This record gives sequence, structure tokens and C-alpha cells, in this order.
Amino acid sequence: SKRTLETELSMPVYAVCYPQGSFNDIVLEEAGHAGYALGFTTRYGVCRYPVEPDSLLQLPRTGVWSGSAADWHWSLGRLLMAPAGPPVAIPPQNHSPRSAG
Repeated sequence: SKRTLETELSMPVYAVCYPQGSFNDIVLEEAGHAGYALGFTTRYGVCRYPVEPDSLLQLPRTGVWSGSAADWHWSLGRLLMAPAGPPVAIPPQNHSPRSAG
């Protein structure tokens, strides 16, 4: 439950991700009653400002997979936001499939 998560984490929990992305009107209502401000589905999409208040508990997501542009931006962000000190090494990954032949 939300209360258990907040106790274990010692911090407020504002968002929920629905298991397997499954939700319906009852789940949305219960998430709101539990005090969640945001709910993430597995529906593809992006959030655009301003977000309608009625849709805050059913936000879409955009997949991020290894080698995608979003993954590249995330890795670059990690490098740029790294604390001063030794450089952060991100091992190279080969994302192109190769046939064994």
C-alpha cells in the first residue's frame, strides 16, 4: 500500500505505476483516494503541458530501450550531471544484430 511504501522509504510517495499497465475506473478512483497524485500506464505517448487534471492518474509512457535516442540522452545527462571527480565511464554497447555465419 501507499502507506507501507512511505514507511519503508521514509518519504512521501506521489506516483503509482499500474501492474502490467492494467487499470479501470475503479482503480483510478482508488488510486486517487489513496492519495496518489500521478498514475503511469503502459499506453504509449508523451505528456504535454498543461496536463488535464482528470488525466494525471492515467499518464502515458514512452518506452526507453537500450540504444534508443532516449537512452542516449539519458546517458549523456548522466555524464553532464556527474559530480566533480573522475569521469563516469559508460561501457560501449553493440546494438546491431550480427549473424553468426
